[in-house]
Amino acid sequence: MKLDALTLFDSVLSMLVPVLFGAIAYKTKLITEDFSRVLSRFVLYIAQPMLLVNSLNSVECNTATLKTAGLITLASLLVHAVAAAVAFLVTKPIKKIDEGRICEFCMIFSNCGFFGFPLLKTVYGDTGLFWGGVYALFFNMLTWSYGLFLLYRANRSIKINLRKIFLNAATIPSAVGILFWLFHVKLYPPILSSMQSIANTCTPLSMVVIGIMISKLPLKKLLFDPKPYLTSLVKLVLLPVLVGCLLAILGFSADIAIFGALMIALPSAAIAAMFGETHGVAPILGAQTVGISTILSIASVPLIMQLVSFLVYRLI
Repeated sequence: MKLDALTLFDSVLSMLVPVLFGAIAYKTKLITEDFSRVLSRFVLYIAQPMLLVNSLNSVECNTATLKTAGLITLASLLVHAVAAAVAFLVTKPIKKIDEGRICEFCMIFSNCGFFGFPLLKTVYGDTGLFWGGVYALFFNMLTWSYGLFLLYRANRSIKINLRKIFLNAATIPSAVGILFWLFHVKLYPPILSSMQSIANTCTPLSMVVIGIMISKLPLKKLLFDPKPYLTSLVKLVLLPVLVGCLLAILGFSADIAIFGALMIALPSAAIAAMFGETHGVAPILGAQTVGISTILSIASVPLIMQLVSFLVYRLI
């Protein structure tokens, strides 16, 4: 499936509006710090689980979709392995260990749920939502394991909880969604409709939270610190091209190769800023990078994915 740059641009641009409203609302004190924290918890513990359960039940379970789920799982592991290797090498020259590790985290982990799902719906339809749900399961396991290990290298007091790797606000609903899908469990339509309504709030509210994060940053640091721009260059430009070409060379279909590239082409995960603040590892730099990569992605995602699509179809 070849990508339409204009459609992607429109989809990404539509996400900028709640980011701007979040920033304006916080600056004008319509949203308080307490409300911001409550909103973050609502997204994390209510809206996101609904989104994941719904996405994993968007296609029928059969032999073909089981095979595809296996390929998406393998592709997701390759995407993160490539991103981890590149991020490790690129961030080595950064002298401050906490800044290096948060940049590494931001290069590897994308805003694949809140930001990615609307794009997947646009590009692939319901199939894209299902692929995103499978990808998100392993993404969340990796953020709570390898992601925390990265931050542990900067702050040795961080404890990696094995229970949270497998049992957290993202992996549990993903697992429930997969079980429902495997065993053909169909929810009563009014309940499913209500869950879908809550799931639909996930992306705009998460963008509002990102807008609030951006509004808290000093303008001078937001504009003139080079590290978020270096991280964004690797995250939004280098990695998508590398991943897309590699998956195509390894024999994945064009759709899956482009899917993998799109997942890594997304802006840095908001959880990078949240983890940085929680564990005291360069929280301001983490929020800067999430904010700047989100803004830059409005132009980068449509343009880079057009290039990736061109290259993938030449390699397959």
